[in-house]
Amino acid sequence: MRIYINNNVDKTGIYNLFGIPVKLNELISKDDISLSSVIDRVHVVFPKYIANTIKSSSLLSSIEVGNFEILNKKYMQALYDNNVMYVSNEPYNETYMSEDIMHEMFHILEKIYNANIYSDGQLIREFLVKRQQLLNMLESSLIGNQTVFQMFGNEWSQMRKLFFDANYSNDFDNLLLNDIGYECLNYFVPYIFADVYSATSVREYFVSGCEQFYFKDVADLKRSSPILYKKIKQIDALMLQNQQGNSALSEF
Repeated sequence: MRIYINNNVDKTGIYNLFGIPVKLNELISKDDISLSSVIDRVHVVFPKYIANTIKSSSLLSSIEVGNFEILNKKYMQALYDNNVMYVSNEPYNETYMSEDIMHEMFHILEKIYNANIYSDGQLIREFLVKRQQLLNMLESSLIGNQTVFQMFGNEWSQMRKLFFDANYSNDFDNLLLNDIGYECLNYFVPYIFADVYSATSVREYFVSGCEQFYFKDVADLKRSSPILYKKIKQIDALMLQNQQGNSALSEF
């Protein structure tokens, strides 16, 4: 493993991830978690040509680590907003913290290639078909000892409409997380989505697909989500082509 930062003890200040400043505004809450180690982990795992694409886009000015209201009010560990990535200084462990950073980097990649991903409508259609499959499974199964019709009564006719909107919705997020519950959804989702959170919106569907493409089972992604796989494959080829072009130019 290549070591990029050599600090025995993390201190508040500015670190570096692929040339992007990482600002530790407040110390990490747990003594056994080192920001230096987290950054090293991302450097080793995350594809450098994707990081270069993000850096050259100027869409990420800094990564800020601390206790931020923007995270606390949404109960989130990391969030990309207005060219800044905010990361909580209270992570569960180093692995989760590094994964949160990489997850948000894929959101930036999604922003860079937004037209390539969504303009033809194919990915949104694939996503909504999966949402329909999830809805069908929920409506034909027992959750505990009740159906969703019994659980939610007359409200279900309105709640089920949320399944047909591919964009993020607080109401749909709350339905999955709190009303139905991730523990229950874990019985249904593996047959349809990579994980429960990827069902939240088409944007999370894309980012979860990136995580599966680069870090997990790409063959399963190709089988279960062919359009998503095709989109990521196309973007990956574009990034590699741009990287090779930039390398060729640097030789002159």
